Amino acid sequence: MSMSRQKSNQGSSSNPNIAMPNQPTPQMPAVPTNQPTSANTNTGKGWWPSPNLAAGKTPNSSGNNSVGDSNNHINVDYSMSSGVSDAAAWRELRMRVLPLFSGEGLKGSIEELNDAVTDWLNESAARSTNIRADLNELVQNGAVILGKKMVIAGEETLVPRLLDLWSFFFATVVPYMQGSFVPLKERLKQTEGPAVAATLDVRTLTLIAFRDQIVIPYSGRLEAILPILFAELSEKRFIDISSRSIQMFSVLQSVRSKPNDEKAKKCQQLLQLVRDCVRRHDEAVAKVAKLQQKEKEQLEASGGVTVR
Repeated sequence: MSMSRQKSNQGSSSNPNIAMPNQPTPQMPAVPTNQPTSANTNTGKGWWPSPNLAAGKTPNSSGNNSVGDSNNHINVDYSMSSGVSDAAAWRELRMRVLPLFSGEGLKGSIEELNDAVTDWLNESAARSTNIRADLNELVQNGAVILGKKMVIAGEETLVPRLLDLWSFFFATVVPYMQGSFVPLKERLKQTEGPAVAATLDVRTLTLIAFRDQIVIPYSGRLEAILPILFAELSEKRFIDISSRSIQMFSVLQSVRSKPNDEKAKKCQQLLQLVRDCVRRHDEAVAKVAKLQQKEKEQLEASGGVTVR
C-alpha cells in the first residue's frame, strides 16, 4: 500500500488521528514470558519479533481455517461465525484479511484485496446478503484474535502490553483495513449516499472492535493500575506511557456504536484519569524545581558554593 493512499484514507475520517512523532512502525508484539517485568524497564526491547508485516510478506496459506501463530504458539481460528454470509467471495476475503490481526499480514496486495472486496460486494448484491453483518463479524473476530496477545499480561505488564498492541493496531491494522475496503466506501457513496456510507465506515468499526474486545474487558484493572504505575515510572517512561495512553483513549472515546455509548464513556473516563495523573506529575515536578531553585538562591545569598 502506497503512503499517499494511506494518508488519503486516514485524512478522510472525521475521527481524531493523533500522530505519534518519531515512532517506528510497530510490528505485532509477541506474548511476553511469565517473568515479571518492572514498568521502568525498556519493554520495547525484545518486544517486537520480526514478522514481515510492513513489507507485505506473509507465510504461504496452508488452506486450513486454523493456523499456528509463531509469536505466541497459539492456534488462531479463522472459521466463520454462524449467521453471516457463506458466499465464496466472502470466505475468500476473510481468509485474506484476518491474518493481518495475528501479525501475519494481508494475504495479497492491497490491489488484490480491493478486487476481493468488489467481488464480495457484487456477490452480496446478487444474494441480498447483509454486508453490515459480514463486516461486523470480520472486525470482531479480528479483535478477538488480536486480544489473545493480552491473555497472560500481569499487573506490571498490562499497560505497556496494551499500548504496544495499540501501536501495532493503530499504525498497521487500521490503515490496511481502510485501504483494503476502499471499494466498499466508494460503492456505498454511489448507491446509498454519503450519509449511509458514514454509518458503515471501516475505520470506525475496526476501532470499536478493538475498544470493545480488548480495552473494555480490562477497564477495571486499568483504573486501579494506572495511578500506581504513573507514580513509579521514570521520567522517560512516563512521557512514553502517558502520551500513548492519551492517544489511545482519545481515539477510542471518539467512536460511537450508538448515540449513548457507555463503552465510549468508559474510555473518556480512562482518558481523564490519565490526564489527571499527568497533571499531578507536572505539579510535582514543578514543585521540586521550585524548591531546588529556592535552595540554590539561598545558598548563593549566603556565599556558599553551588555544587552541580
